[in-house]
Amino acid sequence: MDVPKLSECLKAYKPAKPSKNFIVENVKTVHQMKPKEPIPTVVIDRQGNKQPLKAGLEPIYIKIPPFGKTPTYLKRFIDQKEKEYQMKKDASGVEQPLCKYITRDQREALLSGLKQNWEELQQQYQGLPILTDTIPKILRKSKMEADLKQLEKDIVLLERHPYIYVYEDDEIQ
Repeated sequence: MDVPKLSECLKAYKPAKPSKNFIVENVKTVHQMKPKEPIPTVVIDRQGNKQPLKAGLEPIYIKIPPFGKTPTYLKRFIDQKEKEYQMKKDASGVEQPLCKYITRDQREALLSGLKQNWEELQQQYQGLPILTDTIPKILRKSKMEADLKQLEKDIVLLERHPYIYVYEDDEIQ
């Protein structure tokens, strides 16, 4: 007697396909289920330890209509403060602008001062030793490089824009 071939065995064994799609059915039942009600608990001490709520001790105040709403006295207080703020705002009238315009002469003086500072810093930078073998030398050189770059940016900014407005430090809040 010969051993049957694999293809013959597979033909003979065909599992029956289920007529019901269990995945779809499970999804439908889960969607129709009601969520589990939480067990009512009460906090019993300041560390936050809880215990189940005993029968008859359910808080009633959370079911009354004004629970969780802003009290009327606070609404009146907020309205009063808002009215006072609006009155102060209206009473101030026309406020002074926060910034002021720099004239052409001031701009030129500022620009020449920045260029002079850049030249002085450049001379100090060129006076540094070429070999930076210690940490203080490295830090000093990198600080001078950063200062030079910042001065260059400021000079380019002033040269590029003819109209400049400046804020006073004490007015900005």
